[in-house]
Amino acid sequence: MPAPFHAFEIRDWLAMDRTLMANERTLLSYLRTSLGLLAAGATLLKLFPDRPPEVITGCVTAALGLAIAVVGVHRFRKVRARYRPFLRDPDFHVWQVGDRMPSA
Repeated sequence: MPAPFHAFEIRDWLAMDRTLMANERTLLSYLRTSLGLLAAGATLLKLFPDRPPEVITGCVTAALGLAIAVVGVHRFRKVRARYRPFLRDPDFHVWQVGDRMPSA
């Protein structure tokens, strides 16, 4: 069972924020790798449509890119679900920081 919110100190909240931001960075790394593999596979398929070894390599590369994207999203959701009970606002995402800033 998670600790009550008032038991957390500021360093605990900051550690939680760092962990969530690291999780999002990791997801972006998975997606960047996936996109690169998909692009390489599509390039091979487009440049060498009549050469079977390159077509097979392109298909395998594109399939690997899709698999890496699925694994990355799965891991992101798994870590996010593990930390959800500790979040102050479970629907908050790091990219919404600008929306929550007080206006001057």
